[in-house]
Amino acid sequence: MISPPQIRASARGVSLVGVTKRYDELLVIPSLDLEIAPGELVTLLGPSGSGKTTTLMMVTGFTTPTSGRILIDGREVTHVPPHRRNVGVVFQQYALFPHMTVAENVAFPLQMRGVSGAAAAERVRAALDLVELSALGHRFPAALSGGQQQRVAFARAIVFDPPVLLLDEPLGALDKKLREALQIEIKALHTRLGLTMIYVTHDQSEALAISDRAAVMNHGRIEQIGAPADLYERPASRFVADFIGEASVIRGTLMGTADGRSTVSTARNGTFVVDASAGLPPGTAVDLVLRPEAIVVGPSAAAMTNRVTGILLDSAYVGESTRYRLRLPGGEIVMARVQNRRGQRLPATPGDGIAAGWDPADAIVFAAQGAQL
Repeated sequence: MISPPQIRASARGVSLVGVTKRYDELLVIPSLDLEIAPGELVTLLGPSGSGKTTTLMMVTGFTTPTSGRILIDGREVTHVPPHRRNVGVVFQQYALFPHMTVAENVAFPLQMRGVSGAAAAERVRAALDLVELSALGHRFPAALSGGQQQRVAFARAIVFDPPVLLLDEPLGALDKKLREALQIEIKALHTRLGLTMIYVTHDQSEALAISDRAAVMNHGRIEQIGAPADLYERPASRFVADFIGEASVIRGTLMGTADGRSTVSTARNGTFVVDASAGLPPGTAVDLVLRPEAIVVGPSAAAMTNRVTGILLDSAYVGESTRYRLRLPGGEIVMARVQNRRGQRLPATPGDGIAAGWDPADAIVFAAQGAQL
């Protein structure tokens, strides 16, 4: 019987050391180093063409690195074929056999490994229990919903107790509500099983919701890897700040620093105060990056250290919050997101002048692209 303690004990670490991948003249992965601890759920996140799926395919063995080493539990598998790596894989297209029942689909990897009879039946039952589909083992895939098919694919991937589970955009074909529900289920299963998981997605909110750590990839390189809160609140680059969540940018020049605070002068928006920017000398052209929930709009902005008045372009009611887009005097467009509370929506229409403000700690400061340091 598959039990959580047995699966937890089988979790293995994954290492990529100096891995590169080239297709003829196209260098997809220049050089990649990545350490994933046993039992960790790490997401590879990035836009199309960032190298995340190529990286996953090299771990599965479906793609061979041009150079470098891949290790699972300290054993090199760089040139080991996929069927001998013994890893579980779940793709966006679940690839269930339509002529097999749910139970037969889940049992298939066991048959390929020579496990049959009562031992296989017990493993299938345990795997279906884990994904809460034990009552549907007799059905065929065509009789299942998209979410149920995804669970079957997950059960099939873990039924043989793999040391690592690899998931390539497994929720990409589902609608938003079901996708969010299954994110919770995948995170709960990971916690319950303690299985090492590598999860590929381009969906920022999905990565933030399920990951122990997320690696943001860009042109085959990892721009930053860390806990979801670190990526969102302390991005290491403009690319990460722009890609993870929404961000507004105000260009300025860094002035003096004193008492842990710096001032940033802008051409038409005034002067703002930010937390001291380590390593950036006075005179550096900088970008202030602001998250929409950090910007206060309307009368409440008067209490903020930093204030500016912009023109309301539009607003959008999105249920729990309202999004406001403002054009600042310097031409920048900033977005504020204000939580909706009964009777507290901002009475404003497009074209109105609206005050906006934020605290010094809420501005993330980067050297502007091309700035002389």
